[in-house]
This record gives sequence, C-alpha cells and structure tokens, in this order.
Amino acid sequence: MTRQRVLWRHAVKKEELFSKTPADFAAAASALISERDEGFFSEEGWRVFKELLAEEQIPVVLKYLTLKKYSLGEVIWREGSNDASVALILSGRVSMMKETEIPEKQIVIGVYSPVTLVGEISFVDGGRRPLTAKALTQAELVMLSRADFASLSAEMPHLGERITKGLLQLLATRLRTSYKRMAAIF
Repeated sequence: MTRQRVLWRHAVKKEELFSKTPADFAAAASALISERDEGFFSEEGWRVFKELLAEEQIPVVLKYLTLKKYSLGEVIWREGSNDASVALILSGRVSMMKETEIPEKQIVIGVYSPVTLVGEISFVDGGRRPLTAKALTQAELVMLSRADFASLSAEMPHLGERITKGLLQLLATRLRTSYKRMAAIF
C-alpha cells in the first residue's frame, strides 16, 4: 500500500474522531494508529500522549507517528544504524549505550523513562546512530521520522516549531549534563 493511500485512509477516519465522545475518542485514536503500527496504546502510553497534546492536535499528529512495542532486552536501534527518527517513550525504560574499544563492551550513557525523547541526535543531523537503544523493560515508544516531521510541520507549523524548540532544549540540557559529568571525572 502506498504512503498516499495510507494517509487517505487516515484522513477519512480522522474526520470520524471529531464526532466521538471522549471515551470513544481514545479507543478510535488507538485503532487509527494501530492500523499502521504494533497494536493499541497501553493505558499508560495513552495518558502520556494525551498530556503532551491538545485534543484537537491528536488526530493530526497520529497519522505521522509510528507506535512500536519492545520486549525486555530487545534492541530498539544499534549504534551506527541509519534510522534517523526520534522516539518518545510512552511506557517502560530504555537504556542508551555507547560501544567501547573493547569488542561487545558498552557503557551506559543514560536510562530513560516515560515522557522522554531519545534518538534526537540522528533526528537533528541525519547522521548514523551514535548510541544503541535497548528496552530494559517492556517499552512502548512512538517514533517520528524526519520525513514525517517535515510533513507535520507543513500541516501544523506551530506544533513543528514547538517540537523544534523542545529538541533544542533537550540537546542543550543533555550537553550541560555531559559537561558536569566530565568535570566530575577530572
């Protein structure tokens, strides 16, 4: 099925969402995203998602996101891979690890929980993944590719700007944390 066809199907269903009660809206939105993804949002995942967006933004944003579910120990992406999407953790915990000079030896850069973005470096610069991401528990993430972000920003410029500002803030915060950690070592 072509990308256009998928978007057309979502657009038809998106219109149906506006006529639903709040309880039915959540179920319909989960069904909408599950058609292209890996099932329905968990209750915790749906709560996080709704806290981040205004209700009228949800149907528009859903067509650009990909829901992924990972089992304990499953690799989300490997260092050096070409995937340049950013991921929002909805449930579970994710470890970010860096390869060392010793084969098969990694250091943990951070452990992240719900409402945390990961994968932002490759998303911003389009380069290969600098870290490996691995699920420490069962985890649920929504992924946004660079191409889908461009489409989302064209459709909802104010939301694209908000996401861009959030990414810049996140990168600055993580860089400051890195500086503090380096200073603590020396």
